[in-house]
Amino acid sequence: GGIMVANAVQIRPNATMVVRDTVSGSAGGSIHVGALLLSENGTLQVSNGSAPASFGGCIFAGTVESNATLLAVSDCDAGSAGGGLYVRQSLSVNGVLRTTRTRGAVSGSSVFVSGGNTYVTALEIDTVIGYGAAVAVTAEHTLHLEKVELMRAEGAMFDLAANPDGAVVVESLNVLVNNNFLESAASRVSGGSHSISMFCDCGEAWEGGCLAAAEETDEGTEIRCTSCPLPRSNNRTTSRLINSAMTYGECACPVGTRDLDPSRPSTGASCQLCPTGEYGPRFNASTCDRCPLGRYSAAEGIASPDDCRTCEAGRSSAVLGAKSADDCELCPLGTSAGAPGQSACS
Repeated sequence: GGIMVANAVQIRPNATMVVRDTVSGSAGGSIHVGALLLSENGTLQVSNGSAPASFGGCIFAGTVESNATLLAVSDCDAGSAGGGLYVRQSLSVNGVLRTTRTRGAVSGSSVFVSGGNTYVTALEIDTVIGYGAAVAVTAEHTLHLEKVELMRAEGAMFDLAANPDGAVVVESLNVLVNNNFLESAASRVSGGSHSISMFCDCGEAWEGGCLAAAEETDEGTEIRCTSCPLPRSNNRTTSRLINSAMTYGECACPVGTRDLDPSRPSTGASCQLCPTGEYGPRFNASTCDRCPLGRYSAAEGIASPDDCRTCEAGRSSAVLGAKSADDCELCPLGTSAGAPGQSACS
């Protein structure tokens, strides 16, 4: 504890405690406490704390119970887990828990909880440095986050786990995607039942649009803000995941292609360019249309019948899906095709 080591600390009703500019060689860059209790309308603000060789950049606590208006940590740095806040047993916040500019060397770059149960009414996270999960929680039975706001994170959003008979619930997670977030690892939920509702605001981050995605793996459920697999796209800048359920079905093959395997919208490999002599005017089409009479196409992947080239004047083609100018035949003697794009001479 850079400034305080105690069995218990209580912030009384309507009281404010501010701690700044501390360093500790052990856990808790600013505060190391067995039990941290914050009463109604109280405020605790800790900033510029550092535990470069241990846990809890600003706060290391056995348990945290907060009914305060605000519990805030900022500019915190830990050499291990819990860049802003490390809790060994139980975290209960009936108010706002806010972390700003936190850094952790491993998982829990913002908040790390290693046991007990976790309940947080509002968690606001801004700027997380480090490639571990911003929030890492292992709960014995219940892990419940009502509302989470996350912006400017380098690593995964979270790594949440509960015992097999436990439950993980995130009622509302709002994520603002940024350039540092584009290559981040997937967030993971494992053990017990889970329900995650997430809103991704991707802006123009990805060519393939915006997708709030969930995928079952051997290690649990992986959740992330991502994009449709190219060349698929949903042409969206936002996406919503409700109760851990999503579908790649909104990821469409683009115009100029056909979907060879509509049952696998999670892969872009099944989107094949329309072949020569055909065009694809529709998204997610399973077939392409043939160029009309009097037209041809030697190019793949065209999207409109207007992209099919016309036979020159004096030539005609009665072939649907003509593939080259060779299919445009000269009009016989005594006949003519005065305009381009004719199907027959007269």
